[in-house]
Amino acid sequence: MPGCSPSFVPTTFYDDPRPLEDYILGDYDDLDMSPCEARDLVGALPRPIRSAPCFHFRPTGVRNYEYGKPWCLPDERTIIGSRQVIPVKKLISGVRAVVQHLPRAEREGVLQRLEDRERHAEVLAELAPLGLARGLSSAAHAVAGNEGRTVDWHLTWRNSIELLLEVKSRIFEIIDRLPQTDLTTGTVPAPQTEPERLFRGVERKFARRPADDCLQGVWVECPVKQRKRIVDEHFAEMDPRRLHLAILWSGNISDGRAYLLCRDEVDGSLVLDLFGLRHSEQLVF
Repeated sequence: MPGCSPSFVPTTFYDDPRPLEDYILGDYDDLDMSPCEARDLVGALPRPIRSAPCFHFRPTGVRNYEYGKPWCLPDERTIIGSRQVIPVKKLISGVRAVVQHLPRAEREGVLQRLEDRERHAEVLAELAPLGLARGLSSAAHAVAGNEGRTVDWHLTWRNSIELLLEVKSRIFEIIDRLPQTDLTTGTVPAPQTEPERLFRGVERKFARRPADDCLQGVWVECPVKQRKRIVDEHFAEMDPRRLHLAILWSGNISDGRAYLLCRDEVDGSLVLDLFGLRHSEQLVF
């Protein structure tokens, strides 16, 4: 189909580009969907995303689509990457969960935000916990928080566990450090862990309440390893009655690892099981 090839990706990195909707409708088995589910999902997607070029990305062996805009660095370099070349399964996971759990009026508002190329990756990050959650009975989006603020999700599981969850996408560390990269060797300076940026704007969104009433936490999608000691100390200093847990996740939909911080009264293993995740120290250093 003319005009379907990726615009940012070198041609040596992909083969067989076609519109994303053609891939979903024709290869629904690869996505663990029925033909009816595939049609419903395509119908829920904003039209520009349906026509996004979808291709087998040779460097990773993963089926991706291209959507979004490149990063413009202070030194006027332009960088493409995960913001544009996105695994199809990450999109499917989030959109499928929205279609399943949100009422139509709310669903359309959430999914329409995906059309914004500038914020597409951030909206996908917001949908990731919903897509990974197991055994949900209900989900509500943009719920009332503390003092007029809103919290991204109120999730309820069939085992009656409730979780107020704020989601943040924190890829700024990569962007901040890229101008310092040595292009001749590919050497990137060690990341500077700044937990006040990781958790910025989170704490005051929650009222003080006991964890056995309703869990309250933050999910941070951050592809850069964080310094364990600094993150742990910062979490310990945050109000334990406002923030009961924090989950650091790399953003890789196929990676079941996460770094969990939680208060003593919270069952960390149970929290991770709610999302099909496992605690890993490999996401910190």
